[in-house]
Amino acid sequence: MVDKLTFQDTYKKYLDIELEVEKGKLIKEEIIKNSYKNKEINGEIIYGKLIHNHYFRTSDLIYDIEYFVSYDQNYRFIYIKNEETGATYQKEKFNGIEFLIGDKVRLKSGGTIMKVKDIDNNYVDCHWIDQLGTSINSSFPVFSLELVLE
Repeated sequence: MVDKLTFQDTYKKYLDIELEVEKGKLIKEEIIKNSYKNKEINGEIIYGKLIHNHYFRTSDLIYDIEYFVSYDQNYRFIYIKNEETGATYQKEKFNGIEFLIGDKVRLKSGGTIMKVKDIDNNYVDCHWIDQLGTSINSSFPVFSLELVLE
């Protein structure tokens, strides 16, 4: 069977699984900031942030997930394994990465951290809470934003 999922589809699957975390299924999360992917691109090993999640139902592992973002934001990798069905999803994306729904971004000129809510052509709809607790939504040109790695 040929995997026809795009990177965006796989990332959405990752976000859907993360929603289950809110229901108390996340048991272990490791964020390894100076991790590296053992993959050579143009003769270089890629360094970035790796998030490794383990989702359990009682004592049974349901999902094993790795999500890697390079520090230069030119490479991403997602691996999802559903332990119940044996299905695996794996996608990588190179150079010119667009922002993905759920990413944390900020203006290149600085400012508050915002969450990407939607992407429409060359504009990114963002959401954030200001210092007074007010919920704010606004759109920004893609070129004015940068990905925030926390």
